[in-house]
Amino acid sequence: HIPCDLMSFAAVPEAAAKIREAVGATGLDVLCNNAGVMASKDEATKDGYDVQMQTNHLSHFMLTRELWPQLTKAAELRGEARVVNHSSVARKGKKLEQKYMGKNGGNLGGDKVGTMPGSGARWERYHQTKLANL
Repeated sequence: HIPCDLMSFAAVPEAAAKIREAVGATGLDVLCNNAGVMASKDEATKDGYDVQMQTNHLSHFMLTRELWPQLTKAAELRGEARVVNHSSVARKGKKLEQKYMGKNGGNLGGDKVGTMPGSGARWERYHQTKLANL
């Protein structure tokens, strides 16, 4: 078990280093990016990004980039390696908007939850994170 706080960009390379140490020269066969948060308040991480976007997408991307050499090594040795990015039916809806990818945490539309299931500002931010994973 290697913990990784996806709300901290500093924690991701630290976790990646521990994973590299654990897999050694044999490489990494599968990276499953599955952790996430849902419909949370409009808050920023200490890095300045929306909590949901950083946790559900940006840190997964960073972890994949950090471990790419180990994935490549596994593919060279065994013929394949995989990265699995989990999304959700919540990805359906509006197009991906640039404002959700930037350092705008805490300024992306408040904390309202709509009267319809899956509606409101909290769910819109979640939708954007799941769409970004595609």
